[in-house]
Amino acid sequence: MPYSKDISVKKYIIEKNDEIILYGFNLYCKEQVDKLKESGYTVVGIVDKNLQGKDSYHGIQIAHSIENFSLTEKTCIFIMLQNGMQHWEIARDFYRYGICRVVFLPMKTGFYNDDIQNEFIVQYNYMMEGSYSFMRVSYLQDEMFEVSNTKSWRVAKQMEKGEYVIWVNKDMIRTTVREAEKYRDIPIADFIPYIDLFLFLAGDKRDISEYIRMYGFAPFPETSEEAYDYVVQKRKRLYDFFEDKFRSGNMDYFTAAAPKAVWNTSGCLNLCEGQHRCVYLLTKGMDYLPVRVDQTVIDYMEQGRMDKQGKSL
Repeated sequence: MPYSKDISVKKYIIEKNDEIILYGFNLYCKEQVDKLKESGYTVVGIVDKNLQGKDSYHGIQIAHSIENFSLTEKTCIFIMLQNGMQHWEIARDFYRYGICRVVFLPMKTGFYNDDIQNEFIVQYNYMMEGSYSFMRVSYLQDEMFEVSNTKSWRVAKQMEKGEYVIWVNKDMIRTTVREAEKYRDIPIADFIPYIDLFLFLAGDKRDISEYIRMYGFAPFPETSEEAYDYVVQKRKRLYDFFEDKFRSGNMDYFTAAAPKAVWNTSGCLNLCEGQHRCVYLLTKGMDYLPVRVDQTVIDYMEQGRMDKQGKSL
């Protein structure tokens, strides 16, 4: 079962006289500034520790540290980073600094309460779409930054026909047995052609020629360049779709679309499908991935027969 620690949580609303600070200067931050101003809310600053050569945006100060701003009980932080996997650690740092009003995506496996984790995601989506009057956000507290210490997997959902969706440590997941020999039955974290593809689509300078050579089949290409463009455009659409789900904290999609995996006598799980989905989440920094398994796999896991590399979830 999912790990859920019961605790009462107080909530706050976003008021127009709140002193809002945005963390991360990017396109989402710029859009958020426009929405907040149009709705009559107050943005007092932007924090971006990596920013160079710019100290303001639309008259709003940009600083490398929260220490550059005066903090009050009305201070509220909106974390604008595109990678939701970074939010939890940043929110924790703000909390340790004394700020207990932070709007963020708690994309952290083992978050102390599933219901509150989902509620944070709902509130974050309200913020992103500019529906500030709907927001009722939980104050941060100690328990939110404790991570459960149980086992290397957990059941997320029981399906029909005796199947389950589970979150399992990435070290337990291997590629399909149908792959080309070089990449057959290897740890998903070592599946370099797929990893390079998604990092390339994310903007990194990666050589994706191996992926194109092995998996890039285009219908009737006139030239190798046309085949390359076809594959990149096709996978870019897939990447953008995944990005839309992940950025909004919609992990329900990835749970619902969890790929089938089967037990491997080496003590791991072989994917039967969905390698793009798994590698995408892997490149976003996730240590645990959702897969769909049958009762036999659950029985093996309950008996402690998983690979000894499994880490606590």
